[in-house]
Amino acid sequence: PLGSCSKLARMEDDQAEQAATVQDADEDEDVTERDSDEEEARMVAVEDEMVARAEAQVVERHAELQREYERKEEDRQQLLETRALQDEEAAEAELAVHVDAEEAGEEVEAVVRELRMEAQEAALREMEGSLHALHITAIKEDRRYDAQVE
Repeated sequence: PLGSCSKLARMEDDQAEQAATVQDADEDEDVTERDSDEEEARMVAVEDEMVARAEAQVVERHAELQREYERKEEDRQQLLETRALQDEEAAEAELAVHVDAEEAGEEVEAVVRELRMEAQEAALREMEGSLHALHITAIKEDRRYDAQVE
């Protein structure tokens, strides 16, 4: 009977050992599962962080592009305004040239008229001088004729 006690004790020891091994395996499985869950949670957190950074970069880049677009639009508007001002100044300068030319033309016409009048006046004075000389000559000739006739 002692042998059967020891066999029974060994069996109990084996069962206890098997139970402990099963419990250890269950605990290892729980730890592995917990580690796996923690690792998955860390990976999800890392992915979430990467997604958040990428979204922040996209938002930042969008804002940067928007500012660049607005700057370029302001530059374009300023260029259009500058061109319009230059066109206006060019048109005014061209008009001024035409006005100056017209005024110069009018001045030239006035000078030509004045010169013509002066030339006509000089010609008239010359004609008057010639007529006066002819008149004097005629009077002298008349006096000489009268003196001869007498």
